[in-house]
Amino acid sequence: MQFTILGTGSGLPVLGKGQAAILTEVKDKQILFDCGEGTTYKLLELEMQPNDLDVIVISHMHPDHASGLPMLIQMLYLQGRTKTLTLYVPEDRKRTMRLLNDFYLFEDKFDFNLIISDIQELRKSSLGVKPILNAHLEGYKDIVRKYKLDNELKSYSFVINDKDNVMVYTSDIQDLDHLKEELEKVDCIIVDAIHVSLSKIEMLFNLGIKRIILNHGISDEIQSFINESKINGVEIAEEGKVITC
Repeated sequence: MQFTILGTGSGLPVLGKGQAAILTEVKDKQILFDCGEGTTYKLLELEMQPNDLDVIVISHMHPDHASGLPMLIQMLYLQGRTKTLTLYVPEDRKRTMRLLNDFYLFEDKFDFNLIISDIQELRKSSLGVKPILNAHLEGYKDIVRKYKLDNELKSYSFVINDKDNVMVYTSDIQDLDHLKEELEKVDCIIVDAIHVSLSKIEMLFNLGIKRIILNHGISDEIQSFINESKINGVEIAEEGKVITC
């Protein structure tokens, strides 16, 4: 199982960093998890061809995880993609199609079939990807209710299985409670280190996980702890880095 970190930036843009995106090769499929700003440039740097990408999975609809999606769809269209592309989205698929149409990205213009599916459909696929709902967007509940918006407050982490290896991509999280049943059998984890407390990150160090990659920025507290502790198997995510689990 192989992963290439394309973007590590958080919601506040930083010069020289792309926003959230991880390209994975699982079960002979190229799967892109999240598509923040700058993802298209990273794929071009990797010399990805128009038909190479098989699946896109969006963990939640924050801009740093999804704002690059219209540009990526447009690039694939203009490059002449012909292969079916499956896009898994966390909220109503009709809203995603409306978003693309707002950018004048009409499927009738494409030479490829774009399938937009609910993220829970991943459980029925052969990709070995299990989405797990997390509480990252719960803080918006009062605003959504107040203005009677159709946002669904859905945000996901992912457990990815390929043969005998298990990897977790947490995306943005507030804690690790939703992954308790999964973490004891994980070989490597790419974990959000900007929203999570040090105590939650410390808990991972005691589970025997071979590789812990701290992603999406890192708090000063966690950075200081890592520098002082020098724990084996813990590393800071670097864009362009290829990880094998």
